[in-house]
Amino acid sequence: MPLPDFKSADYPALHVKYFGYEIEGAFNYEDFADRDDDDEYVSEYYRHDGSVCVGADDCDDGEIASPKFRIDRRLQFRQFVGCHLPDETNRSCGIHVHASFNNALAYQKCCDVEFYVQFRKAVWRFMHNGLFSEKTVREFEGRFDGSGSSYCRDGFNPDSSINTGYRNFETSVTNLDSGRYNCINFEAYRKFGTIECRMFPSSTDKDEIIAMVEFWIEFCNSYLQNVSPYERANFEKIETEIETVDTSEDVLICV
Repeated sequence: MPLPDFKSADYPALHVKYFGYEIEGAFNYEDFADRDDDDEYVSEYYRHDGSVCVGADDCDDGEIASPKFRIDRRLQFRQFVGCHLPDETNRSCGIHVHASFNNALAYQKCCDVEFYVQFRKAVWRFMHNGLFSEKTVREFEGRFDGSGSSYCRDGFNPDSSINTGYRNFETSVTNLDSGRYNCINFEAYRKFGTIECRMFPSSTDKDEIIAMVEFWIEFCNSYLQNVSPYERANFEKIETEIETVDTSEDVLICV
């Protein structure tokens, strides 16, 4: 008996649906010990790692975080990048790019180790194609081999990352052994429904930031194009709508 013919046109292609990015660095906190009689903070203390400076000499303004962009809103994304550039960054600062997809099967396919293998090869070629400054390439190489940042490491463990803390219902990251600090972070799926790329170094150049963010989007889309219509047709759609179920007092017992 011949197999049924699964035509690509009959089943939706897998692709990135939304994306966003963040340039992480400085942050602040309030000292809980300093409160007045009205339970208000008397003073605020700042703490930062100095990896990014955004519109302030002492870097207290913190990180840059974009809104969520729809995949067909590239112009809005590029305009945002041009209006929100860091003044200065060091080699420990990275651009973290988040992508969510139009179908749960896309997440599943990105958990294949082949996805990781292809990404490592493609991103190395991309970052050495002459588009980037020597500083950016040097910092990328440090992140690629793990010598330039403890928060971007070579490793692939989507299963443990996605399911970390499930039994104990833990959601916080407490040490560097978490998959959160791999160059592809699958722990973000559990928290935000995204897969996060942490491979790229930060930059003060608009065109470099745009190129790195869009590379991650296009790499994901290119990889997912190879998912066959047969796979897409046999993936069960998960309905989130709760339907009313009619119950009956008649019970059928099967032995």
